[in-house]
Amino acid sequence: MGMEASINYQRKSWQRAVVIFIILAVVAVAVVFYSQTRLSPSVKRDRFIKSARAYLSRGKTPEAIVEFSNALKEDPASAEIHHELGLALLAVGDGRAAFSQFYRAVDLQPDMIKARFQIGQLYLLAKDLPHAKEQLAHMRKQNTHAMESRLLAVEINMADENFASALEEIQETIKENQEMAGLYLILGNINVRKGDVKAAETAYRKALELDPKAHKVRTALADLYLNLGKRDKAENELLAAIAADPNNEEPVHKLGNFYSITAQTDRFEKLFSDLLKKTPKSVAAKKRLAELWLVKGDLQRAKSYAQEIMTMEPGGTDGRYLRGRIYLAEKDYAKANTELGVVASKAPQSADAAYYYGIAQLGLNYVQQARSAFLKATLLQPNWMEPHLELAKVYLANGDNKLAVQESERVLRDQPENLEALQVAANASAKRGELEKALTLFKEIQKSDPNNPAPHISSGGIYLALKQFDAAITEYEQGLKLDPERIDALSELAQVYIQKGNIQTAFDRVNKQLTVSKDKARIHQLLAQMSLGTKDYAGAIQHLAKTLDLDPSLLSAYSMIGNAYLAQNKFDEAIEQYQKALQKNPNEIPTRMLLGILHDQKKDYAGANEYYRKILEIDENFLPAANNLAWNYAEHGKDLDTAFLLANKTRSREPENPEFADTLGWILYKKGSYKTALLLLKESSEKFEHKNPAVLYHLGMAQHSQGEQSAARDNLTKALSLDRHFPGAEDAEKTLVKLASQK
Repeated sequence: MGMEASINYQRKSWQRAVVIFIILAVVAVAVVFYSQTRLSPSVKRDRFIKSARAYLSRGKTPEAIVEFSNALKEDPASAEIHHELGLALLAVGDGRAAFSQFYRAVDLQPDMIKARFQIGQLYLLAKDLPHAKEQLAHMRKQNTHAMESRLLAVEINMADENFASALEEIQETIKENQEMAGLYLILGNINVRKGDVKAAETAYRKALELDPKAHKVRTALADLYLNLGKRDKAENELLAAIAADPNNEEPVHKLGNFYSITAQTDRFEKLFSDLLKKTPKSVAAKKRLAELWLVKGDLQRAKSYAQEIMTMEPGGTDGRYLRGRIYLAEKDYAKANTELGVVASKAPQSADAAYYYGIAQLGLNYVQQARSAFLKATLLQPNWMEPHLELAKVYLANGDNKLAVQESERVLRDQPENLEALQVAANASAKRGELEKALTLFKEIQKSDPNNPAPHISSGGIYLALKQFDAAITEYEQGLKLDPERIDALSELAQVYIQKGNIQTAFDRVNKQLTVSKDKARIHQLLAQMSLGTKDYAGAIQHLAKTLDLDPSLLSAYSMIGNAYLAQNKFDEAIEQYQKALQKNPNEIPTRMLLGILHDQKKDYAGANEYYRKILEIDENFLPAANNLAWNYAEHGKDLDTAFLLANKTRSREPENPEFADTLGWILYKKGSYKTALLLLKESSEKFEHKNPAVLYHLGMAQHSQGEQSAARDNLTKALSLDRHFPGAEDAEKTLVKLASQK
């Protein structure tokens, strides 16, 4: 055979072999397929269950969920599979889906106590005590002494704070199961809630005798020692938990929390750096270190870890969570809101995600949404105080003073010296009229923070309300000693002297502050306000001229000088003088602003608007002119869209200004955006300490539009009691008559 023939022969042999191999492979696949399709549903079900349990043993819960779901396709009437699928779903935090599976299990098998136990626990988690008790009643009918029945009874009694019954249940359970370490852990937890520290420690120690590796017991014991101030003992227990189970990351994170609470940042960093060296792919360690750098303000290192996590887990939530936290640190609330919103949706059981999502929404002034997020965080992690504190602040800002007190006192039970919580509790108590209680809280703040002027000034206000003038003077003077720039304290101090009938003493005291304060413009403005009160218009105008010379951007000073001329009916004289001054300096903004206000006082709104528009041509960022122009467009020009654009600009540039909040709120009210208007008007009135009649009128009308009739009646009445001649007073009176007829 020649070489060419030999090659052809070999090629044909190889081709025949390939064909035979393909035929055999096809036959083999066909055999396998045939054998699979011939398997009975019960065999398929068992194989899926076996596979699912194998995945669970390797920590692959999502894969186990898929296999349990496949098993249910073969046997949808299996209560046991529904129960196991529910447990797996619970493990990945999908409580809603887990609940459905447990409920289906008891539908199929009503006497399945273990499924009812899970349903009862989920009801407890949702604070639905009546339905949890219903499940317990079913379980008691099946088997009163079943461990699940007793344990659910324990949890229900704990939720009811019926500690005696909870103890009785767990002690009966221990009698029947004396070697179960977990039962002693529960016993210890009950005694902690009762306040019986010694009994709790004894129970935890017994649990550790039975199971020295029970890291949850050691962490519970560590928490006990930490609450007792025994930090060394707490740390030793956590270190022992890590030593007992070195491959378990959970005790490491508990120790990390301890170092975080006790501000041991160096140990915190070393702990998780060591963990990362040991397990370089530990996402949890990277996350904790990223959070550390966030706290330290090292955003670059935090971003580095966040990016690593995003690369390792492209579809995960940890990287997005960290990125959201970084945006918060950069005050980019819009981007933070987007990232954390996704995390909160994908991880509905994460208290951290809910809390920081709330912070982002608060940064965008989405107050109601922020409140919902903080509330969810408190439900998911009741013992985490930051969400309770933020919730208390939101309640206080919205005027929900009773709830503000409740939340702040919840924080104070755990952290008695938390200054922010004390401040919220004190302010909310004062607004509820609980003056003695508020005074006690402000005194506590003074002791804890002796260099803070705020609690002294607040105490002065309470003493003033109680007509204890000398005590009020002492507190205001102390506040001014600590911070000479607190013009609010100076104003209140002057009011005390005026109420005592010592008007000259009031003027002397305010003039004295000019020698120590840097903000002399506002002191002159205060002197002008006091002069107006005594009808010394010439003196008021003199002080206001000095105010505007020192700070031409003070919007309220322009209004006051207009009021001074209005009281004397000297508009034309003032306009003539200011126009002469303007001829010498055509681009002088303060003079143009005064002329605009004087034309407003004369009700020549078109003339006023010419001055305001010219000011904005000279300086587009002169916000007082933009605010007044927006007001005139809304009130007198009927151009609400242009008014909104101007008012929204001023509000965004200076979000703390209550006058700008009032203008934008009133424009939104006129446009029919009542809910947003109400938030802005509440904020404005709060900053004016509910003493501005026009703002109170606006707030009352917005509340009336939202069905808050009692609050509307109160604010409209107060507005008229302060001044019966403000713009809108007639409308306020008509609305009050209408409200009275609806009683």
